[in-house]
Amino acid sequence: MPRQKITHVYTFDELSEKARARARDWYRTWGIDSDWRESIYDDAERIGLKITGCSWDYNHVNATGRLLMSMDTVIDLIRKEHGKDYETTKLAEQFAKQRQKLTSEFEHGEEDELRDAMDRLEASFEEHLVEEYAALLQKEYEYLNSDEYIDEVISTNDYEFSEDGSRV
Repeated sequence: MPRQKITHVYTFDELSEKARARARDWYRTWGIDSDWRESIYDDAERIGLKITGCSWDYNHVNATGRLLMSMDTVIDLIRKEHGKDYETTKLAEQFAKQRQKLTSEFEHGEEDELRDAMDRLEASFEEHLVEEYAALLQKEYEYLNSDEYIDEVISTNDYEFSEDGSRV
């Protein structure tokens, strides 16, 4: 004869604090969408930066990338796409000023020196811009793993748990 097993289920708000911690751990392991980086990658491409890699080192995001266009074009796209209070805009303005200063420092006949200086400036801009996007990825990762965000998602989706916080 078949046996019947009765399981009591709880909403997140009904769990003890210890059980809530276990429910959050479940969500961190299984609930976070693996495509969470895509919107940041897409934003980077819109302004001319390709994120070519992203990794975590002791809860710190490291990114690699390359400019898809000239520094001037990327700066113009950042000005167009991002607000003036964004760190990427501040960075773009800083490098635009450095470019302008470089151009005024070199005299006619020093094209090779100017080209080398501009190449170094563009490489530095690329490096700093990738660092800004790594910081954006870091902030997004931390937000998606915060207790506040996870509590809201779990409650909104009406997930149910056993008394100890295991997902049922």
